[in-house]
Amino acid sequence: MIQSLQNSVFNYIVTGGLPTADDKLHCFLLSEQEGLENLISKFWQLESIEDESLYLNSQPKFCEDHFVNNHRRDQTGHYIVQMAFLKEPSCLGESKQTAIRRLNSLWRKLEASPNLSTVVSKLYS
Repeated sequence: MIQSLQNSVFNYIVTGGLPTADDKLHCFLLSEQEGLENLISKFWQLESIEDESLYLNSQPKFCEDHFVNNHRRDQTGHYIVQMAFLKEPSCLGESKQTAIRRLNSLWRKLEASPNLSTVVSKLYS
């Protein structure tokens, strides 16, 4: 009987026959699994990181308080909530003007290049 050792995704596999008086089939499986204690330890490490971030970050409480104090419903039942700012909007500077300039520049590029305009319109349709 020819026996062979093959490297597979499951590690090494021994194949082949054994000379025996009776031809019964046998199948064996040997596997190594990560210890339960190690898995539980990793689980609690992941859980503790998430819990710590909730206590260290005051933004969820700020958002909850803002919603409670600044929401209402319209006639259709939709919620209306005022925009929440952590800092004054004036700290954004001239970002609106910069965005408008960039948008206008993009429109000019699309008008100047019909091929590019076609590609972009196909992309968004």
